[in-house]
Amino acid sequence: MKLTRKGMSEADRSQSHGASTESLMKIALVVGSLFIVLGLFWLGKGAGLLSGPDNAVLIDVGAGVAALGIGLIVVWFVFR
Repeated sequence: MKLTRKGMSEADRSQSHGASTESLMKIALVVGSLFIVLGLFWLGKGAGLLSGPDNAVLIDVGAGVAALGIGLIVVWFVFR
């Protein structure tokens, strides 16, 4: 068993790295999914498909497409 500078074996380090990568992927999946939902909502509001007050500044088609694109890219990187 070869120890590294911090006293952890290489096997322990790789398991620790795998756990942190897995949790980071879960967080990225949740954030990406939220961006997709937000993008679809903004896209629907901006296109007039959803009713409601039209006084919000950021609710338009462009912001919806941008948020949807960011969400799709993040989710794609998680499943890649």
